[in-house]
Amino acid sequence: MRAILFFLSVIFVSSCAVYTPNSLNITGFNKKGQVSVNANAGNTANLQAAIAVSNNFGIMANLMRTSQVVDSDNIKRDGKGNLFEVGVGYFKNTDSKVRFEIFGGGGIGNVDITKINASVTRNFSTKASRLFLQPTIGFSSKVFEAFISTRLANVRFNDIETTYSTQDLIDDSFVDISNSNWLFIEPALTLRAGLKNIKLQMQVGRSIKLNTEKLGYDSGLLNFGIYTKF
Repeated sequence: MRAILFFLSVIFVSSCAVYTPNSLNITGFNKKGQVSVNANAGNTANLQAAIAVSNNFGIMANLMRTSQVVDSDNIKRDGKGNLFEVGVGYFKNTDSKVRFEIFGGGGIGNVDITKINASVTRNFSTKASRLFLQPTIGFSSKVFEAFISTRLANVRFNDIETTYSTQDLIDDSFVDISNSNWLFIEPALTLRAGLKNIKLQMQVGRSIKLNTEKLGYDSGLLNFGIYTKF
């Protein structure tokens, strides 16, 4: 029990971040015409959909919204962010319970952070773009599904507007973030249980930054929701 509580505490330790990973959209497709929709929430709120346009290829769309309020050391940070992305991918057409798929795509988003220190209020905002590649393998039955995924993400920040001081940028690790392509590897485990066409979903994972430079980002990924496929 202590190990579980420690793990959850690590997942949720965060400051207002300029990058927060959304949930991974795992379709579980195995034939043409299938449609999946899932809604989940945790460190982000997500609405995701996908459709199998042939026996091997599908398209997906993901919408994410995040909102964080962090109050520590007499400093309040209020952050909000959005991401919309689309992807295309290949899945294995099979009658077995083993599933394999790989999706890739990209999207755009924005982040806005308000930092209040005593009577001083400062703002930081940026637009962002992301490319991703997401292979998945797993097991699917009528009542239970389990998938292991690894998402590779390339994030780029642009059009930064800020009233942060130099020290604020250093403290929050936002210094010169538009000068790099930020690379992440994001492994995740997705579990689903329920009925044939509707299941409860839990997803847990991590976002691991591959760059050596500092960046204010959230490394945890934990969400719960409802998944449907028909």
